[in-house]
Amino acid sequence: MKHELKTDRATGFSLVEMLVVIAVIGIIAAIAVPSIGAISSQANTNKAKRNAQTIASIYNASRSVGAEYASSELNDIIDEMVAGKEGPELAGTEFRISSLSDDEKMAAMQYVGYNAAADLMAYSSEGGLAAAEELEAQQPEPVPAPDPGPAPEP
Repeated sequence: MKHELKTDRATGFSLVEMLVVIAVIGIIAAIAVPSIGAISSQANTNKAKRNAQTIASIYNASRSVGAEYASSELNDIIDEMVAGKEGPELAGTEFRISSLSDDEKMAAMQYVGYNAAADLMAYSSEGGLAAAEELEAQQPEPVPAPDPGPAPEP
């Protein structure tokens, strides 16, 4: 004799179970999304710093072998670097950075200090002001003219 168990209940998930699962997924998403945004922001900052280091290194290397730049404005110098700069003292040596979008260039410029008078460029992970202060510290102090001593009496 076979006994069959009859139930009137349909198989599947109840509405309450589905709502609990959706709520848990929502909580996990609320925790994860801001973290992903912070990671993306940090990646962009790191890329800007890396580009700034490259810009400062290429500028200083190209200037050390005699390359000239048409402008003394940082923005224009970077544009020339993207186009490529040839060092006259090292024939065939080209100083260039890969193409930068305007946004990437502006982000990198935040970490570069440029002193046109001293013809120096520096990178600082703390930003351009720190790099500018570093450049000022590297600039040699002016040497005062020797004192001729007392004037001879006539």
